[in-house]
Amino acid sequence: MLFRTTAIGAAALALAQFASPARADFIFNLAVGLPPTTSWSGSGSIDFKTASGTSTADLAAFSFHVANGAGSPQDYALTDIATISWSIDSSDNLTLLLSSNSITFGSFQSGVLLTNESGSHVFPCDPTIFGSGSLTCFQDSSGFGGTTSDGVLTATPAAPEPASLALLAVGLTGLGMMLRTRRT
Repeated sequence: MLFRTTAIGAAALALAQFASPARADFIFNLAVGLPPTTSWSGSGSIDFKTASGTSTADLAAFSFHVANGAGSPQDYALTDIATISWSIDSSDNLTLLLSSNSITFGSFQSGVLLTNESGSHVFPCDPTIFGSGSLTCFQDSSGFGGTTSDGVLTATPAAPEPASLALLAVGLTGLGMMLRTRRT
């Protein structure tokens, strides 16, 4: 009887975690510079609270590391985002346009633009210049700088955490045992 009660409790807990509408995160791994290679590279992740939006209030987390190219190496966090817009379709395809504020890079300022939208976008280090694709840039105190552009951004949904998968497995096992007990 104790085993059956424990199995029912584990099943209820696992199902409650996955059925709970309290917060539905959309976590994506981001990369620039995957094959075909581009002239700069970086990687990170972003965690959305909603399937679409234009505000950092709807983000749970963001981190991105520029490994090489203009303004590298540099790390960007949630507080460094200047503007953002995104949408995630029913197939988990992310459309993203994210531009950082210029942040300290040695004695210079650096910025990053991450996008997989087509068209022309404003460079974060110089608002008078536009370009396509993702980019990283720097600007010194005199306004001189450099930009590495045309990076190809890939965004792939992150795999569920192992602990979540283990909890789901325990819950499903409990449900199976409960059904098996009822049949005998």
